[in-house]
Formats: sequence, C-alpha cells, structure tokens
Amino acid sequence: KAHGPVPRDFATKLNKKVRKLGKKIALAARYQEDNFIVIDQLSLLEPKTAAADRFMKLWGWDSVLFITGEAKDRNFELACRNLPGVETTTSLRFDVKKALLKEKLVFSLPGLLELQAHLLDQAPVRSAVAQDAEEKKEQQ
Repeated sequence: KAHGPVPRDFATKLNKKVRKLGKKIALAARYQEDNFIVIDQLSLLEPKTAAADRFMKLWGWDSVLFITGEAKDRNFELACRNLPGVETTTSLRFDVKKALLKEKLVFSLPGLLELQAHLLDQAPVRSAVAQDAEEKKEQQ
C-alpha cells in the first residue's frame, strides 16, 4: 500500500471551566436526588470482598461510586473492585460520566474537601504539620 495507517484522534477538547461546571452539575443532581452521601472515612480492616458486600447490603446500595481522598485505603479499594456496580476513585480523578452512571455517590470526608478545593480553585486543605514546616522556611 502506498499510504500506511494514520493514527487519528477524534477527541474533542473542553475548557477547564466547562469541565468543572459539569462536575458541579453532576454533584448537584445527585444531591437533589438524595443520592449524595458523606462518610467520615472509607476503610476496612482487611481486604475482604465479603465485608464490603455486607456494607453495601446493609445500606441497600446496588450502584455506587466511592470517592476517596488521595490518601486512600488500599484494603477498601481491593475489597470493592470485585463487586458488580461498585467503583472507587479519588477526588482528583472524579469523572462526570462515572458519577452519572452510578446511582449513589459516597464521599469520604477528605475526598469531599479535596474535590471542593479543586472545584473552587482554592489551595487544597493542608495538615498543620505542613503549615508549620512552611512557616519555618519563610522565617529562615
């Protein structure tokens, strides 16, 4: 053949403002439907799918997207990945499509704070130790 295959990219670009607006609208839609839940911490003692399944059945959830902070619990992630209709993601990888395909959005408190800071263009919530270290650098 005279002309070989040409890799093509049919993706459309969206402005950052439009992407953030989409995330806000998806969150607002789930909140208005009472499908927006915040839990202090998403963690399990051991990575057992049965434990995660009991947790899901206790609350009556079938289709859930769990959103954690960047410091996620590995046991919880491993336990949930075999369950049908359940996905886990971090706050910075939060996706509008995933949020709209799942019935419930369940946030850990750190995940919600990180996503809020990202959507409001604020600095992420830092620990007191990090703030003290930064103040010491400024004094020197």
